[in-house]
Amino acid sequence: MAIKSSVGFIGVGIMGNPIGRHLIARGHELVVYDRSESAIQAMVASGATAASSIQDVVDRVSVVFTSLPSPAVFNEVMLGKGGIRDGSLVKVVVDLSTVGSRATKHAAAELLLNGIDLVDAPVSGGAAGAKAGSLAVMVSGREAAVTQVREMLETFGKIFMVGAEPGQAQLLKLLN
Repeated sequence: MAIKSSVGFIGVGIMGNPIGRHLIARGHELVVYDRSESAIQAMVASGATAASSIQDVVDRVSVVFTSLPSPAVFNEVMLGKGGIRDGSLVKVVVDLSTVGSRATKHAAAELLLNGIDLVDAPVSGGAAGAKAGSLAVMVSGREAAVTQVREMLETFGKIFMVGAEPGQAQLLKLLN
């Protein structure tokens, strides 16, 4: 199978691992990073390439997925030193985490100052849905960025478009 694109993935644990595997199965080359070395190695065993840091990921690919456990980790990964904001190649980040609309809106505004679009795409369906590729993916973000990643999102779930403003998908997830 020909490689469709190189994509970064930060946070390849319980949810990120099966989602990442779906992307690999569809022909995407994955560059992965996680705080857990065993999580990275599990993805390498599935065909991914390991990165040494968040900065390493965002300096190698233009599209990065994140699946993060908390608002604090989300904020650090997005805006901390050596985080996504500091990437030299990244242009679109797709966040699959559930971190709340305020954190998402703030990160989106800060990232956009550096020319990086945030696609807000929290998922619902748990680990079983991630493994089955049947997640509900609530999506909000600027149209061009969403269009760029839509096919990748469809590899692991059904998309529910909410709007053009990051944070709106977080609100729909909360209501769901």
